[in-house]
Amino acid sequence: MMQQVQEECQKCRGTGQDFSDADRCKKCDGKQVSREKKVQEIVVDKGKRHGDKVVLRGAGDQKPNVEPGDVVVVLQMVKHDTFDRDGNHLLTKMNIDLVEALCGMSRPLKHLDGRTLLITRKPGQITEPGEIYTVIGEGMPTQRDPTTCGNLMIKFDIKFPESNWTSPEQIKKLESVLGPRPPQPTNINVAEVEEVVLHDFDAEHMNGRAGHGGGNAYDEDGDEDGPQGPGGVRCATQ
Repeated sequence: MMQQVQEECQKCRGTGQDFSDADRCKKCDGKQVSREKKVQEIVVDKGKRHGDKVVLRGAGDQKPNVEPGDVVVVLQMVKHDTFDRDGNHLLTKMNIDLVEALCGMSRPLKHLDGRTLLITRKPGQITEPGEIYTVIGEGMPTQRDPTTCGNLMIKFDIKFPESNWTSPEQIKKLESVLGPRPPQPTNINVAEVEEVVLHDFDAEHMNGRAGHGGGNAYDEDGDEDGPQGPGGVRCATQ
């Protein structure tokens, strides 16, 4: 059986021209292309987001008589220590003292572009814990209109003083400024009221109790009354 096969000439490498070893290019070894490293400058426009692509036209591999391809760079946004991004908006947290929350505050905040913003609340403006306040126009630039920016949103956490932080006399003075406590309800029977004390929550202690007992106060009360079925229903005796 005879078979005809076409393949590239190993001597001229399909160019139709052959050179002696003395005339062959030492850099490319006659392949007409050579491999080298090249540094490309990538320009990232303002407002680009995670996953956006930057295309370098014609920066791909080159071959004779072949149009070079493109280099596609996919942007990966690195998490920032201070700011989180939500679209064109920036989010951050700020911890302030109780006196700042009640009497006004002024805190510096270094922005992404190196500027320092002075975050200010005037005396008489109450800053509530967990609330979010907005600085207009200090977010991320809009991609197609860098002159228009989103907003900077700040969530405030209030640091309260520790227990027994001042004297009873000072507490009375504080009450005179903040106003009296709400009055106690008058429609309750004093004999039926039991005063209890609040303690700091200890998750480890609670988990330990759950591990030993596996139940709660209601389960313990039910054990004293005798055997019970699922859902607290008393089992019938035979």
